[in-house]
Amino acid sequence: MAGPLDNLSVLLVGTGKMGRLAGQALRRATARLTILSRTADHARELARLCDAAARGWHELSDAIARADAIICSTGAPHAVVSRDLVAQAIAVGGARRRVFVDIALPRDVEPLVRELPGCELYDLDALQQRLAGNLAVRRREIPAVERIIEQEVERFDTWQRRQAVHPLLLEMRARGESIRQRELARVLRRLGPATPELAALLDDFSHSLVDKLLHEPTRRLRDVGDSDRARALQESARDLFGLGGG
Repeated sequence: MAGPLDNLSVLLVGTGKMGRLAGQALRRATARLTILSRTADHARELARLCDAAARGWHELSDAIARADAIICSTGAPHAVVSRDLVAQAIAVGGARRRVFVDIALPRDVEPLVRELPGCELYDLDALQQRLAGNLAVRRREIPAVERIIEQEVERFDTWQRRQAVHPLLLEMRARGESIRQRELARVLRRLGPATPELAALLDDFSHSLVDKLLHEPTRRLRDVGDSDRARALQESARDLFGLGGG
């Protein structure tokens, strides 16, 4: 599967702890990764682990010229990517969009680099501001998320209560159906031979009567919101309808 940076050329400058973490993350995100370090052996070692290309420090300007994204984390005491160096790279590789991500302290990239054509620079301060902005956006969404959670919890509670009362409702329907069939048979016997039309009419009438009698108790048992009240109503219904224990 192609990574999100698969069509971009990414240059990683630095092989320290942060550089190694960045290299491991980039390995999964791009197939065009180049690693560059002051120590050639370190660059080759990390390149081997990340299935990347390694270049020497003297090739920094040329590597920047060829890269779309440059991530810097050298641990050097001063900026190693200067405005003049990047201007030289632009003269070789052309003015196009290049994104510099400086995750070093102190900074690896001179702030003036962002003034060059096509260059964008994100240092730790800029990244922190972006993170803070994203965090503020997420925090503004918290009340809406909480409302959604409350609604879903309420829906689940309603579903759970209805599931709990479902066996009782089935028993009530079964008791009503048993009585209906018994009384219908008794009426038909008293009437004597009945036409199919009359038998069907009486059957429909008795169905409708039982449904209407059970409708309101069923609705109340199913829709009661308080759990304690729901249990009390269920116990009362079992007692009133002469049903077995729950």
